[in-house]
Amino acid sequence: MNLPSQPRWLIAGLPGLGIAAALVGIILATGPFSHTSRAATTEEVKAAAAGALQVDASLGVPHPINGPTPGTDYSSPAIAQPDATTLHHLQESENARINANFDENAAPRERAVLANVLDAETHADERILGGGIRNLRITSIHISDDVATVNGVYYLWSRFQHKVGRAWRVYEPGGDTDFQMTLVKGADGRWKVHTFTWSPAPGSEPQRKITEKSRRHSHRTTPRGRPDSSARRPHDRRAAR
Repeated sequence: MNLPSQPRWLIAGLPGLGIAAALVGIILATGPFSHTSRAATTEEVKAAAAGALQVDASLGVPHPINGPTPGTDYSSPAIAQPDATTLHHLQESENARINANFDENAAPRERAVLANVLDAETHADERILGGGIRNLRITSIHISDDVATVNGVYYLWSRFQHKVGRAWRVYEPGGDTDFQMTLVKGADGRWKVHTFTWSPAPGSEPQRKITEKSRRHSHRTTPRGRPDSSARRPHDRRAAR
C-alpha cells in the first residue's frame, strides 16, 4: 500500500484543522445572526413596554372619544353613565388586558387601579372620556437573559368630565412622566411587566388643576400635593402621576 508522502504530524493535524475551520465557520455564521437576534429581542421588549404603558394609562375607559373640548362647560355629559352590565364586561376585558401585559407580581397593582376606575364610573357626576400615552421616549434598555430593564419618559394624559353646579366641565390634565420597568420573558416567549415605577418628570406637573372633589376620585395626593404613585388614579391619575 502506498503511504502519503506528507509527514505524519501533518496528516495527524488535518482532522484538528478541519474542526478548527468548522468552528470558525460557525462563529462567522452566527455572528450576524446573534446581532440580529439581539436587535429583535430589543424590539420585542420595546413593544412590550409600550403596550403595557398604554394599558396602564387607559384602564377602565368605557367609551374613549376625541371630544369634547377641554376647559369647556357643557349642559350635559358627553356619554351616558355605564350601567352594571357594561361595567361587568369592562372589568372582564380589562382584566384580560392586564393579564396579557403584566405578570402576577405586577398585575395585582393594575387590578387595584382598575377597581378604582370602575368605582369612579359609578359616580353620577363623573364621566371618564379617555386616556393614554404619547411621545414615548425610551432612554435605556438592558437585557440579561430573560430579564429586561427599561427606562424612559412619556406624556401621560387623560380626559374626563366633572359636574360643577349645573355645568359639565371637561378636564384634560397631562404631563411628562419618568418610568422604570422590568420585564420578564415567560415560558411562552412573551415579555411581561414584572415591576413598574413612575414619577412626574421634573418641571412637568399636570397642566390643568382639577377640583378637590374630582381629585379625590381621580388620585390620592401626598402632603405636598404631588401624586402618590402607590395609590394611583382612575382617570386623571394617568396625567397627574
